[in-house]
Amino acid sequence: LFNEEAVFFDLIERLNKFSESVEDPHEFVLIDDGSKDSTAQLMTELASIDRRYHCIFLSRNLGHQYAVSAGLKYARCTNAAMILD
Repeated sequence: LFNEEAVFFDLIERLNKFSESVEDPHEFVLIDDGSKDSTAQLMTELASIDRRYHCIFLSRNLGHQYAVSAGLKYARCTNAAMILD
């Protein structure tokens, strides 16, 4: 995520809807790629109340590929991983 405060809650609403349709254990790993707005704060608040969400905060904007790599490294999945861009 990079400066996504304007659409953050839309994203979470869609992820929660998807989550309701999945029976297997799953998690969402959100990566903040150095946002300058309140995206990181929104992520932190969400993860503190919903255990499906985990957060990674990059020190600065390192770009899409680095963020994806960080998320895949952190993910605890064993069967599949989906990447949303």
